[in-house]
Amino acid sequence: MTQENNWFETARLGMFVHWSHSSQCGYEVSWPLVGGVFSLPYCQDVPVADYHRTAQTFNPTEYNPQTWANLAKRLGMQYVILTAKHHDGFSLFHTQQSDFSIEYAPYKKDIVREFVEAMRAEGLRIGLYFSLIDWHYPDYPAFTEADKPYQFGKFRQPTTSQWERYLEFMFAQIRELLSNYGKIDLLWFDGGWERKPEQWQAKQLHEMIRSLQPHLLINDRLPGFGDFDTCFSIHSPPTASAHLGSLPNSE
Repeated sequence: MTQENNWFETARLGMFVHWSHSSQCGYEVSWPLVGGVFSLPYCQDVPVADYHRTAQTFNPTEYNPQTWANLAKRLGMQYVILTAKHHDGFSLFHTQQSDFSIEYAPYKKDIVREFVEAMRAEGLRIGLYFSLIDWHYPDYPAFTEADKPYQFGKFRQPTTSQWERYLEFMFAQIRELLSNYGKIDLLWFDGGWERKPEQWQAKQLHEMIRSLQPHLLINDRLPGFGDFDTCFSIHSPPTASAHLGSLPNSE
């Protein structure tokens, strides 16, 4: 880490908000649409179409990020992270790349922008979670009922042309997040286990990120890169990495 980024070594306490359209039904985020996962024993199994359909009714009119920011500040949080996009592919930000976003849900307003502005006003550092996986995007390819049960290591692969389109889409969304919301302090990737590093074009992605926000910190879930190690929602400096056997880094 650079001297400017030493803040993370002493920050210790941060707030991680896992939230999306499925939360209105009391579902875990993303995992119910693939039938659940062993690391979330109380995760529901929800038909794919039913899960995605909850995006059509997502209207959190009582969403008040300033209240969250005030609470985080009082509790001594140093940084906050929001799920800008989880594995289910739904964007909590306005994106020109897809209509599967909060802009086309009943709420319409940009949740990420509201969150960032509220937290920044309290002097909190900003982190955004972004899943490399997208179980909704057709060219990923999208996860279907026929793909159940979800099995680690057995993922349906796209064609070459599909993957080229998906990478263009993914890079563009990350570029939006790092261009449209001011300084972002931390980018929390997830989902890298479904593809090889060269498929993700991790090196090129890392270079793009650094060109847009050179001082941003990245976790180790962009394969081959990372300023700090993660294990589920626990993080530590690289010199004090935590591991839980063969459990995948998943959220």
